Amino acid sequence: MALACSSGVLAGHCGSLGGYPAFSIAQVGLKMNETFGSPAVWYDPVWFLPWESYFSYEWSVEWSKKAWPYVQVLAAVYVLLTFVGRRAMKNRQGFNLRYPLIAWNGFLAVFSILGTIKGFQELYQVLRLRGFYYSVCDNSQYQNEAVSVYGWLFLVSKIFELGDTVFLVLRKSHLVHLHWYHHTTVLL
Repeated sequence: MALACSSGVLAGHCGSLGGYPAFSIAQVGLKMNETFGSPAVWYDPVWFLPWESYFSYEWSVEWSKKAWPYVQVLAAVYVLLTFVGRRAMKNRQGFNLRYPLIAWNGFLAVFSILGTIKGFQELYQVLRLRGFYYSVCDNSQYQNEAVSVYGWLFLVSKIFELGDTVFLVLRKSHLVHLHWYHHTTVLL
């Protein structure tokens, strides 16, 4: 499928994708993301929720830069509290947190499932319209709000996933080195 480039904006960005007949952008109902004008976002995201369009890629990058020092402190406090919490629970009976743990894991599972569905829908569109090389080697699609919002939410979810350790410590479950090391390094 080849995009018929009628606009100077797309010049040089259209090419053959599988040998299908050329079509114009208007024929398939594709529209340009007016925020960035990047050819990477010349398709309607499959599941374009209204709040996704208000998300700003630039804002997420700036937020991440400003949050970096706080994340480093959070990681250090997390490791410290992991050991302090285990020591504090040493001579105590573990809490019965079955229902809060079910709710916590349910929330994280639903979040992960929705993010995975959205990610695969977007990946399918990129693979179908632009090909494998573009999906792996070109990072301009991150400027698509429908993609970048989920990337940012995934990033922030690493902070919330530290709660897994709270449940392990309070329940006096076995806490292996790999668990807290993984959460610390993924957060950083």
